[in-house]
Formats: sequence, C-alpha cells, structure tokens
Amino acid sequence: MRILHYVPNFETLIGGRENFVYGLVNHLKKFGIEQSIVTSGSDENSSRQTQFDGLTVFSLTERKFGAYVILKNLGKVLRRNEFDLINIHGYGEYTADMTCLLKKTGFLRVPIVLTTHGLSGLVNAYSAISPASSLTPSQRIKRLPHLFYDFTLGRLEVATFDRIIVVSEEEKSYLYRLGLKEQKKIVKIPVAVNDIFFSAPHNIAGERENYVLYIGRIAEYKGLDTLVKAIKELRVASNIELKCKIIGKNFGYLDELQSLVHNLGITDLVEFIDHVPQGKLVNYYSSALVTVLCSLTEGFPLSLVESMAAGTPFVATPVGAIPDLADQTKAGLIVPIGDAKALSDAIRQLIEDRNMWAKMSTSGRENAIRFRWDNIARRYYDLYKDLVH
Repeated sequence: MRILHYVPNFETLIGGRENFVYGLVNHLKKFGIEQSIVTSGSDENSSRQTQFDGLTVFSLTERKFGAYVILKNLGKVLRRNEFDLINIHGYGEYTADMTCLLKKTGFLRVPIVLTTHGLSGLVNAYSAISPASSLTPSQRIKRLPHLFYDFTLGRLEVATFDRIIVVSEEEKSYLYRLGLKEQKKIVKIPVAVNDIFFSAPHNIAGERENYVLYIGRIAEYKGLDTLVKAIKELRVASNIELKCKIIGKNFGYLDELQSLVHNLGITDLVEFIDHVPQGKLVNYYSSALVTVLCSLTEGFPLSLVESMAAGTPFVATPVGAIPDLADQTKAGLIVPIGDAKALSDAIRQLIEDRNMWAKMSTSGRENAIRFRWDNIARRYYDLYKDLVH
C-alpha cells in the first residue's frame, strides 16, 4: 500500500499537526506501508524531492494570497499515479481543494481522506454571524470572508473526500452545517501522544516547581490574554505568586501579549520560551503544577493529552474535544472562555487541594494510555486498508 500525506511543514515540526503526521508515518511503517509526504517546505526557487527518515518528501515552493497558500507543481505530484490513497491533513488548505478538484474531474481515481485537525476557521466564521457572540463589529467583519470559502470550496471538500477524520462531536456538527449528508463518511479518531511522555517521572504536587504551563501557538485565538490576566488575579486577589511559562512559536500575537504582560506589571511572573523539541517538553510537563489552555476554538489539543501522560492536571475552555476529554478522563477542570477570574479560581483550587490534584494526576496517566501511538496508528491502517481494498 502506497500512501501520500500532505502537511504544511514536515522537516521542521513546529506544531501539533506536524508532530502528529510525523508520528503517524513512522508508526505506519510497522505495517509495511510505503509513504511519501508533500509539504510547503522548500525555501528554494524550485520544488525539490528529497529523502527524510526513509520517506520521499516533495517540498514545493509556495505563493501566498493572504492566508491561502498555493503550492507550485502540486498537480504533478498528485497525478503521478504512484499512490493508492491520499491523506490530506488540514481542512481549508489549497492542497485539500486541489485534491478534490482533481478527483471531481477524473484526474484522480484513488481514495482520498481528510484529517481536519480542527475546524478553527469554520468555527470562527460562524461566530461572526452568531447573535450570541461577544465579537465586536470589526471582528465580525474580519471573520465573515471565511464563510464564502466554507460554502464554496469547503462544501466541495465535504462532498468529495471519501472519509473525513474528526476528533470531536463539535466538528461533526459543523460539517453537517456545511451540507454533509453521508454520516458514514465521518470517522472519529483522536490524536496520539508520543511514548516519551509516559516516561515522565511521577512527581507529586509537592515535588513540582511553582508554575503553570502553556504549550502551543502564540496566537490570538489561544486566549493567552485570559491566562496572563489570571496570573495577575492570583497575585492581587489571592496573594499567590505563581509563575507562568508560555512555550511556542509566535503566530503574530507575541508583541501584543508581551505588552499586556508589561502593562499588568507581571513581567517577573511570565516567561516566554520559543519552540521546544518534544524530547525536552517532558521535563516542562512533569515539573509544572497545571497545564492551561484557554482557547476560543480547538480540535483535539495534543498538549492536554501530553500533560495527562506526564501526570499533570489541566484547566481548559469548553471547545472542540476538550469537554469530552475532561469528562471521560477526570484529569482536568473546565472554565468559561475569556473568564480570567474563573481561571484563577480553578488554578488556585488545584494547587491548594492536593487530594484533588493527586486524583486528577493519576486519572490522567491511566486514561492517556488509550492515546498511545500503537492504538491510533492501527485505526488509521484499518481505515486505509478498507478504502484501498
């Protein structure tokens, strides 16, 4: 079986999607699958084909139209007829649109699979027309154009992919809004966690350092303003000097966030750390008291599963798969979006109630096993096998 995967970056693993695809292709090797990657990783004037960790990687040059990235020579790669199945990782990508167009016009005659990795653009677009949304008029106007994409090319994706892999019931509901009628197309498969996170030392709360942890993109939709306001709230209202480590790549929000931290007078409490390789993240998780994720929208956040595997409880907002994750694992607390007071109260409750912390830590470790790569890769392999044969 020959599989082609698309992911925006591959040789540089900068986010959860990239780390997931890297783990997936390496674990699928155990089933004897021949795999290739197409990515937008070429910094040269022309596309190139290389070998990376035993995989053929097509690094294509890109041209940007706003946030939409067009890959040069993508059609040639897709029409090589060397693949038995194509798995696109990411809804709303040019690669997903091109794959569907080629399938519709008969140039592609193999099964195609979409792994959404979250539907943040679609969710944000719908919030622009929701009467219950707290968005300002300018924020609504900024998000509205995405709906044009969703009801044109987005609908094409929903209608054309043979299978769509989602991580939450929330994602299913949004796909139905786009007109998906064949429920059998949707397959629910969670993210997977690298086995290295299960090797974290079993540190109890009293053995950990005095900080909360955020790992992910430094982007506006991640709700990091709420996190730093909660750190200030803990200092002012509860006299708790709790540090905060924010680890991740800047996606256009770092300057604004650092300015907010300065204005709040908590530069001594908040530390910004650039992207850290997975192998070193284990120490951060196993040393933190709590992992926090205040996002406005999410798919299935890998950071929370990694935190669970390391025995660290989490506090997060009720978006994407997070409510299901908290309910099924009993490893974290849920707080409303944008509520710094509720977030500070939840953090304080966890760090002061050692019995609750210990129960959540143990439950997280026990439940994280279901997200081990051997289990998730097997589900992908079974899906591929059913479609190809």
